[in-house]
Parts: sequence; C-alpha cells; structure tokens
Amino acid sequence: MEEENERGSNILFIIFVIIIFAIIYIASLGNITISEKEKIKEKEKDLSKLKNRHHKLKEIVEKKEVLNKKLNKRFKLIYFGVRLGFLSLYVGYNFILYFFNLINGLDDFLNYNELALIVISIFSFLTFGTFANLSKFIQDIKMKLEVRTYNKYVNIDEEIKKDKKEIKSLSVSIDLKETQLIEDKKTIEIEAN
Repeated sequence: MEEENERGSNILFIIFVIIIFAIIYIASLGNITISEKEKIKEKEKDLSKLKNRHHKLKEIVEKKEVLNKKLNKRFKLIYFGVRLGFLSLYVGYNFILYFFNLINGLDDFLNYNELALIVISIFSFLTFGTFANLSKFIQDIKMKLEVRTYNKYVNIDEEIKKDKKEIKSLSVSIDLKETQLIEDKKTIEIEAN
C-alpha cells in the first residue's frame, strides 16, 4: 500500500513539474529575444577577434619574411662556399702539377686539364650512366644544401603566401563586418528617434 502511495506521489510530482515547464515555456515564448544592443556588442566582439587575428597574422608574416631573407642569405653563402670549394680543388690540382714541375708551358697545362676532364667524365659515366645525370647530381647537391640550410622551414615561401591570402580575406571580412556594424548602429538610432 505504501508503494502505491509513493508511486502516486511520484507521478503527481512529475505531472506538476511538466505543467510548470509548460507554463514557463508558453509565457516566455515571445519574450526570449536578444536586444539589438546585445547583437551589436556580439558583432563588435567578433570584429575585435577578427582584427586581433589580422594583426597577429601580419606580425607572423613579417617574422617569416625576415627569417626567409636570413635563410636565403645563408643558403647563398653556403652554395657560394661549395662552388668556391670546387674551384679551389681545381686551382689546387693545377698548383700541385706546377709544384712538381709537371707543367712547363701552356700545352702541358691544357693536356693535364684535359686528362682531368676525361677522368671526371669516365667516373661520371660509370657512376650515373649518362652525362645528363651529372647535372641531376649537381641539382641534387643543391637541393640537399637547401634542405640542410632551411631545415624545418623548407616550405616557408608557401606558408607566407598562404598567410598573405588569409590576411587579405580577413581584411575583406573586417571591412564587411564594419559596414554591417555601422548600418546596424544607424538603424538603432533611427528606431530610437
């Protein structure tokens, strides 16, 4: 018997709560609207977030451009050093030949350099199969130097371009939001008068 009383009181309580919620819902159905001033405040917050993002992206792009310039200078310096190293090998080869009195005139100089070119060509052909692959090998050396120089910033040019596009889209959306905000403020002023 007590169980039936408890169930009955539980059912009455549930019905009472449902009726209360129904009354609150019906009473507030027309009154739950956000005022125009609150909408404007939300739009101003969105606008300030967009402006902050725009400002941060500009700073990031500036830092990346400075870093890109430094990396380009470093790569050019290293690549110049590699080319200078090959040139010093060539000059050193000729100096050693002259030091051991193997070069007595221009004809000896040309003959030994032709011999060096033939030996380099033979090793290149044996190693790479064709002479075209030698230029590919030189390009690979250049790429490896770039990767070593740029390290984790290999795609920095693409990142800068992507960030600049985002800056442009943000500036367009900022302009659009500002014009909407100005129009909304004008309509509120007109309604107030």
